[in-house]
Amino acid sequence: MALFNKGKMTYRILKTKLSIPPVKSQQVLRQRLNILLDSVYNHKLTLVSAPAGFGKTTALKEWIHTHAIDAAWISLDEGDNNASRFWNYMIACFQKINSEIGKSTFEIINSLSMTSFQSALTELLNELLEAKTDLILVLDDYHLIKNHQIHADLMFFIDNMPPAIRLIISTRTDPPMTMGRLRVLGELKEIRTNDLRFTSDETRSYLNEIMKLSLSKTEIEILEKRAEGWITGLQLAALSIQSGKDKKSFISSFKGSHSFVTTYLFEEVFLNQPEDIKTFLLKTSILERMTGELCDSVTDGNSSHSILQNLAAANLFIISLDDEGQYYRYHQLFSDFLGKQLLNTFPNDIPVLHDKASSWFEKNNFVHEAIHHALAANNLQKAASLIEGYGMRAFYHGKGAEIAGWIYKIPDSIIQSRPYLCIIQSMVLMSEKMPGFSKKVEQCLDTAETILLQSNNKKITENVDGQHDYSYMRATIETLRANLLREKCGLPERIMEASGRALNLTQDDYLELKCINLVNMVIGYLSKEDLKTAYHILDKNESITQCCDSHSFFILFRYFKAWIALTEGRLYEAASICRNTLDYIHGYEGNSETSEAVEGIIHICLGSVMLEWNKIAEAREELLMGIRLIEGIKSLRNILADGYASMTRLLMNENTEDRNFQYFIEKIKSFAPFLPGANEYAASFKIRFLLKQSKDNSIHLRSIEDLIKRNQLSIDGDISIADHRNGLKWKRAVQLSLIRFYIHQNILLSERPPAFIAHKAEQFLHDQIQHSEQKGQLLAVIEIRILQSLLYFSIGKSEMAMLELKKALAHGEPEDCIQLFVDEGEIMGKLLAEIIKKGGNIEYAGKLLRMIDKCNGRSKQPTKRLVTASPSYKLVEPLSKREVEVLRLISTGMSNQEAADKLFIARNTVKRHVSNIYGKLDVTSRIQAIHRAKENNII
Repeated sequence: MALFNKGKMTYRILKTKLSIPPVKSQQVLRQRLNILLDSVYNHKLTLVSAPAGFGKTTALKEWIHTHAIDAAWISLDEGDNNASRFWNYMIACFQKINSEIGKSTFEIINSLSMTSFQSALTELLNELLEAKTDLILVLDDYHLIKNHQIHADLMFFIDNMPPAIRLIISTRTDPPMTMGRLRVLGELKEIRTNDLRFTSDETRSYLNEIMKLSLSKTEIEILEKRAEGWITGLQLAALSIQSGKDKKSFISSFKGSHSFVTTYLFEEVFLNQPEDIKTFLLKTSILERMTGELCDSVTDGNSSHSILQNLAAANLFIISLDDEGQYYRYHQLFSDFLGKQLLNTFPNDIPVLHDKASSWFEKNNFVHEAIHHALAANNLQKAASLIEGYGMRAFYHGKGAEIAGWIYKIPDSIIQSRPYLCIIQSMVLMSEKMPGFSKKVEQCLDTAETILLQSNNKKITENVDGQHDYSYMRATIETLRANLLREKCGLPERIMEASGRALNLTQDDYLELKCINLVNMVIGYLSKEDLKTAYHILDKNESITQCCDSHSFFILFRYFKAWIALTEGRLYEAASICRNTLDYIHGYEGNSETSEAVEGIIHICLGSVMLEWNKIAEAREELLMGIRLIEGIKSLRNILADGYASMTRLLMNENTEDRNFQYFIEKIKSFAPFLPGANEYAASFKIRFLLKQSKDNSIHLRSIEDLIKRNQLSIDGDISIADHRNGLKWKRAVQLSLIRFYIHQNILLSERPPAFIAHKAEQFLHDQIQHSEQKGQLLAVIEIRILQSLLYFSIGKSEMAMLELKKALAHGEPEDCIQLFVDEGEIMGKLLAEIIKKGGNIEYAGKLLRMIDKCNGRSKQPTKRLVTASPSYKLVEPLSKREVEVLRLISTGMSNQEAADKLFIARNTVKRHVSNIYGKLDVTSRIQAIHRAKENNII
């Protein structure tokens, strides 16, 4: 069950899920299969994968019991798609062997929900390593797990498992995990359908020795051929024969199609049962798992436990889930069959049965199951109350999809009578952001507000849990209104006004609501380019974020602080904030909300800093990692757009194919329906890219003219009003790109623009310098002064060009700002050469000029590598074969993730290899590592 306890999400462990299913007294000896399973000890992972009914579970449990193997077992179900619940059961397995293992990890993963558990799992893996306990762990029915993050976290667990642990996954379909590396390294054992099929000898043993059917060789061959080794099909056939039907007639007509099996179950199995057993089977078919007490409640009986025991003894498609015979479930095919029969026989009883089941689960605090059966019973008022009881905190803990699946089954007539459900529905709508969502959200909030006003601060919900009170809901409504304004790209003043109202209603202990509104205030000030006030809010309230259940707010605050530092030209401070925050994410053990999505925004900011320093390899790695982590998260579109923009700048200075650059252009354009100005912003980068390609080619300049006309771009326009956080920056980027185009027209084609255009461009740049200096946007000041210098140079005002360039260099040198100069290419190179010639900023300008020459392919030819008998640097320890492979890949510019995908290993494994490489080569960066490796003929 799921419970809330002082802000923590905890789960009851159903012990039967951890019990290895008991074996029957008589069983088919499967020596061939047991030999395959014996090799489990030689592999990290054994994958037992085959369609339903091929005896995966039976083979594993019989192998374990026969060999008296010390094994742990988890019988998975659909509810285990909740990541916290999944890892709770994993920890419970290990604690059966050593009760001390996983205690700290248990506390972490149950304190909060999170997108990835890898940081928490690190502690668990360390404890398992120290325990030095041999163990085989079986995950049965893994095909029921659909949560991709569980797959990723489990792959991380497998990659880093101690040698004493061996994992077996039993599944109907291969899990979507990167197992290629394990396969190549011989660490994966695969047992598949052909391995599990009954052989001729096994078929004969089952039919004649176990089922005692006394079939002839020919009859067995017919059944074997028809069943194709499908064990369940043979079982169905054997049961039919045992029922007394004509063996020859049945065998000759036996087919293994699904429809026939269903028909057969009815005619040959179900009809042969006493009426009271038929009724019991039908009524309990609504249950995924059964106990005597639960079945008594559903059937209004008092002998369900003994009935379940008798059914198990009769092998009537019922599976015992524990050694004590307390918990059972029906075979899935049999359960499906019974469900169809129930619908045909007692259709009016189905809602009643589900309602009884819901009441039992609610009484026993199994909230998830209680809601499921209440909805199945169409008891929507009860389901609504249970959903309210599950509460807002469940949404904050990452259960949005689960809540959405339920809320959509509640009719509007019920939701609109319950303000708390209206609020939850609005959160679901806002998180999904389907077309027309904003209007629906407003309607939900208006309805909730109306009910609250009419209630006059009275008790308005049945399940008041401290989050349903009047003041909390009023504050939540105002918070969601502010969020909606932000999503609709409303005016900053309106967003801040709405957030201010929400903050006035937010009590001190409503920490999440307070943080959400503070973020909205920050975004509002950033939209107005008031960096100082935004930074003050972040700095003043950072301590509040550390008190929240989720530390994602703390990381978001840190991102904005780093982003402001970057914008203000404090590159080293921005990088420091990012690196410290990443260290916090990877090392923090007191909170389980270590979300990769939240981590992604830090990587994007750090990548942008690396780009300004012209550290291209590091920038690419960080940017691509950040983009991968947050792509698809609708609430982070603005930050994702920053990542795409930085990648376009990076690619502009490389000899990259147009399609690579165009990929990120299209990504920016995809935001147009949500972020005004996205198409124009993308066009500004396209202009700059084409200018890089133009040189003496007027075709590219004509393409730019067409692009300007098509997008109706103009240097005119109001840049004092923003539609979103990046709105003003995007508008300015468009205008600066147009000025670049005018400059290139003049220089490359000797076609000076009309005087009024040059004057307009000069005045615009002058105004923007003043504006950016006033706002403290040093990076923008540097970029604009660079363009001012280029503009003066293009119209023959050389002295003024040199003056503006010197100012830009003076601004950029303290923080080693490089990329803004490199972006302007050969024209900037000419001006820098002139600066150096006149003796100004020689060291810094010379460094920039070398970078520009390198980007344009005009650097000096590299000297040939000197091959000597001994390397120029004596390695402390030779690189391993795998480390050399990793080094070769990252030397091509691959990110850690790209190298991991290439080598079929985890990203964290690559990171460890890179760290080892740095240590062995005595370097601190990739560039240094690559250089030293080439010096020593390693690559």
